[in-house]
Amino acid sequence: PKSGTTALFYYIEKHPDYVSSCKKEPHWWAKYTIFDEKDRDIASVLYYIKCFDKTAQKFSNGHHKLLITGDESASTGWRQPPYTHHERSRLPCETPLLINELQPKAKYIFLMRDPVERLYSSYWNFCTSKNVPTDFHKMVLFDFQSWKRCLESNSTTYCLSNKTYVENVCKLHGLKESMYYIFVSIWMQVIPRDRMLFLKSEDLKKDPAGVLRRVYKFLELSPVSDEQLLQ
Repeated sequence: PKSGTTALFYYIEKHPDYVSSCKKEPHWWAKYTIFDEKDRDIASVLYYIKCFDKTAQKFSNGHHKLLITGDESASTGWRQPPYTHHERSRLPCETPLLINELQPKAKYIFLMRDPVERLYSSYWNFCTSKNVPTDFHKMVLFDFQSWKRCLESNSTTYCLSNKTYVENVCKLHGLKESMYYIFVSIWMQVIPRDRMLFLKSEDLKKDPAGVLRRVYKFLELSPVSDEQLLQ
C-alpha cells in the first residue's frame, strides 16, 4: 500500500483491451485461500471465480478480440494468508508456486516506492493516533525491536508471516511491507524473469505516459496515444 498501485490500476483499466475483475483488490490469495472442510472456504473459491465473470461474458458473447484481465491485489506480493503462519510452513514460496501452477502464463507487475517514504505515507494514511512525527518514530522503533526479537528464535520466513510480529501499535504491517528485496527474491525463485516487470512509483509520478508504454508493451497490449493514456 501507498506505492501508487491505485493510480497504476486506473491507467491500465482505461486500455480498451483490459477487462476489470470484480473490484480493484479482491485480496483473495492473501486472505481467503484456506482450503479445508468448512463451507465458507468453498464459497470463497466461488467468490474469486465470480470476480472474472465480466471477462468470461465478453468471450461467451463472441468477443474474439484479444483481451486480458488481472488481479490487482498488491497484498498478493507480500502478505501471506492465515495458513502460512505455522512455523513449518513452506511459505512464503507457496503463494507464487500455487499461482504459477494455476496460471503458468500470468505476468506480474511490481510497483515499488522508496521504503522510508512508503512507510511514512502509510503511517499518515492508516494510523489512528494524532499523526505526529514523534509517534511515527516510536512506531518504527517498535517494528525494529519486534523484528529483532522474532529473529532471535525464528526464521525470516516465519517472522514475515507471523502476525504477532507484523502488527504494531497502529495495526500496520509497516516495516514488513517495505522489505521489497525479501519478497521479490522469493517470487523470482518461481516466476521467470520475462514474466515480471519492476517499476518505481517515483517514475510513474514523473513520467506516467512513459511508464504506461512500458506496461502496455509488457502486457502485449496495443499501443495508444499519449492523449488517450492520460485523459
